[in-house]
Amino acid sequence: MADPALRYAELNARAERAVRDGKSHRPRSQGGQRLSRIAASRHAVLERSQGACENPRCPDPRYTSALGRNGSYLLEVDHIDDHAKGGADLPRAMIALCPNCHALKTRGTVSDSFRDLLRATALVRHQELLTKAR
Repeated sequence: MADPALRYAELNARAERAVRDGKSHRPRSQGGQRLSRIAASRHAVLERSQGACENPRCPDPRYTSALGRNGSYLLEVDHIDDHAKGGADLPRAMIALCPNCHALKTRGTVSDSFRDLLRATALVRHQELLTKAR
């Protein structure tokens, strides 16, 4: 299996290229208005998470009470700042969350300090892996 840091760096580079090439924030039809997403960004975030919720305050980061059909942990990749409102479609601006934390962040009453915590966590983990890949 490939080095996770190298795999992360490769996926991040693909996501960065896609943004430079104008492949982010393009409308796509899906029963309404939804922006296109860069698959490499999502895969990079899942690689970075190593199967654990990236919310540092998560009470059950491995969300071991349930697994996906393929046996993997149930994680959802989310844009820390809403993608539809201009949030970057890049790994440094996205985070892997368990279903509970994702629901809290998306539908709960989330304070700016919680978003700041997620933003800082994602950025530190992003930079750590890119440094290891060098």
